[in-house]
Amino acid sequence: MRALCDVHLSIRLVKFLTNNGVEALHANSLPHKSESTDAELSAYADEHDCVIFTKDEDFRTSYLLRRVPRKLIHIRTGNGMRDSALVELIGRHLAELKQLDSCTSFYLEINAEQLTVIMAS
Repeated sequence: MRALCDVHLSIRLVKFLTNNGVEALHANSLPHKSESTDAELSAYADEHDCVIFTKDEDFRTSYLLRRVPRKLIHIRTGNGMRDSALVELIGRHLAELKQLDSCTSFYLEINAEQLTVIMAS
């Protein structure tokens, strides 16, 4: 599994994913860093077969309308969740997330209570 974490997510999540067998990078690692547009992030993710981890609602809209990016995990916990709690939440579901990565395309929502696969093919 390869992952690209949006600028609104902590580097702590990237480190956690990397330490758990995921090839992960943060949007700040890309050439335009925090100024990278959603379109640039999506293009990079699709070109490199990455799953985008994001809190950004715009990615959801883009996926539902155009299937871009092809692989999307939308974190719907609000901004009040601490980084450590988010890492713990992702850790609880990492095995399922890795399995879903075998799909050509998917959109998954995750919140404090559940994972919801909206679409997968």
